[in-house]
Amino acid sequence: MSTQLGQIAKKAKLDRTVRLTSLAHVLTPSFLKETWRMMNRHAASGIDGQTTGQFASEIEQRVEEICQQLKAGAYRAPPVRRVEIPKGPGKSGTRPLGIPTVADRLLQRAVAFWRLCLKRTFSIAVSAFVQGATLITLCGPCACIS
Repeated sequence: MSTQLGQIAKKAKLDRTVRLTSLAHVLTPSFLKETWRMMNRHAASGIDGQTTGQFASEIEQRVEEICQQLKAGAYRAPPVRRVEIPKGPGKSGTRPLGIPTVADRLLQRAVAFWRLCLKRTFSIAVSAFVQGATLITLCGPCACIS
């Protein structure tokens, strides 16, 4: 767990009334790069056609762009590429599968990792808030912790 996540977790343990109102301070370029190191880099390309190799070669620039969009409240997930894959064994036909862009997959993984790290430290009310909110709501330019 990053130092920043550890500090947030410690504050939440000490004061159960703490409420998280933004993820913008957690989804920093360094946290996104840390998340990138843990990601599957053999996954398919999204609708933009960018491979994980191409994204990796521009990682510094890309994570900066993502963070700027998040802090400005301007991030919008791009459309998801839809492909048909065969159903499981013993079933006929295909089923749809959505493949997000590499950048969006990174952001989704970072949010999921953050939630996993802090799941046990925040109260049920905060967890419900996080589950019910959109990424844009969480990453808005509001105060981090009140």
